[in-house]
Amino acid sequence: MQLSVRIFFLLVLTGICSVSVFGQPAKGSDKSENVLAGTTWQVDGVPFETKDRELYSLSTIPENSYESHWGHFITFDETTFSSSYSAPCGNDCFTSVFGSYYFVTANQIHITVKSINRHGFCERESEELNRNYGYYRLEKTAGGWNLTRTD
Repeated sequence: MQLSVRIFFLLVLTGICSVSVFGQPAKGSDKSENVLAGTTWQVDGVPFETKDRELYSLSTIPENSYESHWGHFITFDETTFSSSYSAPCGNDCFTSVFGSYYFVTANQIHITVKSINRHGFCERESEELNRNYGYYRLEKTAGGWNLTRTD
């Protein structure tokens, strides 16, 4: 009888351990893979300078070409982004946007813009915003991604 009680408790203990170890999802499995983290893209305009813009096209940066040095760019870290602008001459308004993002689903991100910095020949001043810019659908294209506003 004592042996059967030990075996019973051993089976119960094994069952409890199995449920606690194998019954839980792996850490981070409820989040989508962050396909933007650690990437830099060329953008068709200043990204997230305004909430009114509906679509941004992110393109791969051409290697070893004259055009790869000039224009608007955005870099994504794990949870933040920053944009920059460069031009062959200094007679321009150089705008940088800084903010954060997170994935809501595998193809939708939420954007918050922290600040917009402007220097050079600009009509508007820099801004500290910390403003919700809403949700954007992430769609893969042949040369990069489209970000389309969804709200």
